[in-house]
Amino acid sequence: VVGESRIRGLWFKPDGTEMFVHGTGGDRVRRFTLTTPWDITTTSFVHTSSSMGAYPHSLFLKPDGTKLFSTDSSGDRIKQWNLTTPFDVS
Repeated sequence: VVGESRIRGLWFKPDGTEMFVHGTGGDRVRRFTLTTPWDITTTSFVHTSSSMGAYPHSLFLKPDGTKLFSTDSSGDRIKQWNLTTPFDVS
């Protein structure tokens, strides 16, 4: 359903209306909307964001949606992205 193999990270917008997923099958974050908050059977694909690096391991969005953080297998760093539009990972 989410178009990603071996999911490594999952995060929900605090109100449950959006879900963000990434895994080892790609290096991107996939964003979904949920018609019914917190009900993953009501997801619709929205967008795939910029590269997160090789084999992403974790994902975290700041609660206000203005920053995205991730780690991957390429080193000992935490990557950070500033999101101009909150929760828009494109």
